[in-house]
Amino acid sequence: MIPTFGLRTFGIAAACVVGAAVLGVYDPAIAGIAALFAAGFVLATIHPGLVAAYLALALPFGHWHPQVIGSQAPALEAASAGVALGCLTRIVSSRSPGIRLGGADAAFALFFAGVVLSGIGPVPKGAWAHDVVFWGALAIAFRTSSRAMRSGRSRALFLGGVAVAGSAEAIVTIVQYAQGASERFSRLGGAIVYPQPVGTLENPNSAAPFLVLCMLLLAGRALAEPGGRRAVVVTVAFLVGVASLLPYSRGGWIALAVGLIAFSAVQRRVRYLIGTLALLGGLLVAAIVFGGTFGSRITSVASRHFSDLYGFRLTLAGRAVHLLVHHPLTGTGVFHEIGTYAGRPSLATHPHDLLLGVAVFFGIPAALGFLGVLVFAFRGSIRAALDGSGGIRAEGIGAFAALAAFFVNGFLEYQFWNQSMAVLVVLALAYAVALGEPDAAPSSTSPTIAASMPAEAP
Repeated sequence: MIPTFGLRTFGIAAACVVGAAVLGVYDPAIAGIAALFAAGFVLATIHPGLVAAYLALALPFGHWHPQVIGSQAPALEAASAGVALGCLTRIVSSRSPGIRLGGADAAFALFFAGVVLSGIGPVPKGAWAHDVVFWGALAIAFRTSSRAMRSGRSRALFLGGVAVAGSAEAIVTIVQYAQGASERFSRLGGAIVYPQPVGTLENPNSAAPFLVLCMLLLAGRALAEPGGRRAVVVTVAFLVGVASLLPYSRGGWIALAVGLIAFSAVQRRVRYLIGTLALLGGLLVAAIVFGGTFGSRITSVASRHFSDLYGFRLTLAGRAVHLLVHHPLTGTGVFHEIGTYAGRPSLATHPHDLLLGVAVFFGIPAALGFLGVLVFAFRGSIRAALDGSGGIRAEGIGAFAALAAFFVNGFLEYQFWNQSMAVLVVLALAYAVALGEPDAAPSSTSPTIAASMPAEAP
């Protein structure tokens, strides 16, 4: 049986798949991008509960930006656009009298309105068009997923996708770490470590927090699982957590420490918190005393040449504020600052701060909108962690820890330059918002096919 929409919509989806196969005769890259788009459209039309899971599974493709008809075609942009079109098709086909927006939806809409408004500013119009498509698709995916993931089965499917994507990223990172072990070195007191594993995310400061978020979300799920299934989830989370240490990203290490502390603290058991602090303290001492390049990287934070090593970040913040004074509503869409970091010339393409980055690229209204989404997500995760029961409480603990890690990492990095990180964050925010809803269903430990899921109202 074809669920929900019948043969006409399914026929359109099938035509997309056939079209992607035909395009493969002319250009495999076009076929791949078309397949990602078509798969997103098909799954979103089948059931909204599959949207978050599909986008999670597509995360490892975030680095793939093939040339299609003379311009770059980001893979995740195509997957997100397909999902958005599928979601809109469902809404139109349902003949609903209107679309209901919650507080988190309205905040995301404000953020997206800022992205659209930024086109009035000095941003290159090609980059602006990509931003509108990408963030517009994610706005639709956010609204759809934050409702669908009130279902325990939808959340289980999403976290299954996170487990697959996180494991793939962890394996690539571990392999890169092993391959570079023989030639790895540090200099300038550990400020520079080379080579650093980057996974598929192109940068160690993106790979590390990506793995941290995956690990914490899975750790919350592990608390909800019984017996043998818990052991499997714990094993995957441990693998991903270990891999998050390997890119030598101090921002990633700080995010991991904050996430683990939050994970323990929100459980309101003092012995858990004390045990976590003792473990982190022991690892810190061991890294400094015996850790080689790890120890050098950590101790470089206290270097006597701190201003030479890290003054560039203060320069970036000042430059960002200067740009905002001149373009407060639209931002500038671009950011370029050349300076000296660790004794060598460096080019920064973002301010190394999340909210400053959003404001610089899309304007202050967009930054306020995104901050509002964060507030609703934190509220949902805290409500689930403190007031939920069973699986809802367990997943709320993981969601709160992941958001805490992301928020702290946002003071050190602008994560949204990387599309894989951006999509994971949006999905985690939708997940946290869903957990805090009064009608959120308990976790399901045995997800089934989409046809068995309850229908989703617009």
